[in-house]
Amino acid sequence: METKNSAGRYSSHGLNYKGSLLIFVIWILVTFSILSVGLYKIVFARLNLTRAIEQRVSGLYLANAAFRYAAGQRSKHKTGYDTLYGLRNKEERQLGGGKFTYILVDEDSKININTASGDIISRLPGFDLGLANKLISSALRPFSLKEEILLVEGLTEKTFDGCKDYITVYSDGPVNINTASVPVMAALGMDESLISSIESFRQGPDKQEATADDVIFEDTGEIINKLRSFAALSGAQESLLVSLISQGLISTGSKNFTLKVDTEIMGKVGMRYNIVMDRDSIKAWSEK
Repeated sequence: METKNSAGRYSSHGLNYKGSLLIFVIWILVTFSILSVGLYKIVFARLNLTRAIEQRVSGLYLANAAFRYAAGQRSKHKTGYDTLYGLRNKEERQLGGGKFTYILVDEDSKININTASGDIISRLPGFDLGLANKLISSALRPFSLKEEILLVEGLTEKTFDGCKDYITVYSDGPVNINTASVPVMAALGMDESLISSIESFRQGPDKQEATADDVIFEDTGEIINKLRSFAALSGAQESLLVSLISQGLISTGSKNFTLKVDTEIMGKVGMRYNIVMDRDSIKAWSEK
């Protein structure tokens, strides 16, 4: 407060004191505001980290559960054949607050680049015999991942993109004739007419693959007879089929699969996993 001095004038010391106090209070408030913002950021970051860890742990649990369930289902599969309809059916299971969904992709429907001959590889999309010979003579072969073929001289990303869906490093070699795609059958040396006959045979009455009425080759010994009764085969086509069967290059069943798993945690989309598996174990695991 102002006070009178000896001359009868008011002093401003009281006003200065109040002003200093106000500045000090404002400074304290600003400091606390800054600290609060910093604390909020730290807490928020830690909460996000906790959620990310929780999602990752829960995702791993769900993916492992999906593998165990799929392996259990495969152990019940006693037939000697596999079809696109049987493998592409989506499976879904709820586990507490989480859920997994998966489909199986048949690795035995593809060409194994570690065991296939140069002639077979040369007929894959984007390849010729020269490039195929470079691949099979590469010091990197056998490849651990199909992406490693990009390290082969002359093999471009364009070539890889064109063939990546038709090659594998995980199959046992023989190609499942019930699930093989057109490019894979062509790589095995089949002509368009034979491929068309096999596709039409597999499609069944509805003329669509991967549906319940698909027709099946149950074992390799019946392939030629079943095709004969369905469509006319030339001598060359029959000879090719006999050769492929006798060399063990085609089969009717599959042992190796990629399990494509989508997870969901508390209603939110979780991690995705690709698990390469055989009937008993995991061969490779990736997530995204």
